Amino acid sequence: AASRRPHARTRSRQRPDAHAHVHVHVCDASPCGGRSYAPFRFGVGARVECQVGMDEWARGAVVAHHYRAAEWPPEEEWAPYQVRLDDGDLVYAPNDDDLCIRAGAAR
Repeated sequence: AASRRPHARTRSRQRPDAHAHVHVHVCDASPCGGRSYAPFRFGVGARVECQVGMDEWARGAVVAHHYRAAEWPPEEEWAPYQVRLDDGDLVYAPNDDDLCIRAGAAR
C-alpha cells in the first residue's frame, strides 16, 4: 500500500453512510479562502483524478464547486471542488491545479 503524504491533512474521516461524509485534503494546500477560480477547469460530472497520498491518485467525479465544510473556520472559506471518488468517499480539492486535481480517464 502506498504511504500517505505526511503533510496531508484530514478534516474528518468517517465511513460514508446515509448521514456521514468524508472530508479529506487531497494535496498539500489549504482551501482557497474565497479566491476566484473562474472559470473552473472541470465541470460538475467531469471525471478527474485527485491526489490522495504521495504519488497516489484516486479517480472520481466532480460533484460540486465552491465546497465548504460546516466545521471549517471562517478564514478557510471554500475549496474549488468536491469529488466523489470511485470507492464512494467524498474528498475536496483545495486548489484548482494539477498538483491536487487533474483530468481523469472516462469510465
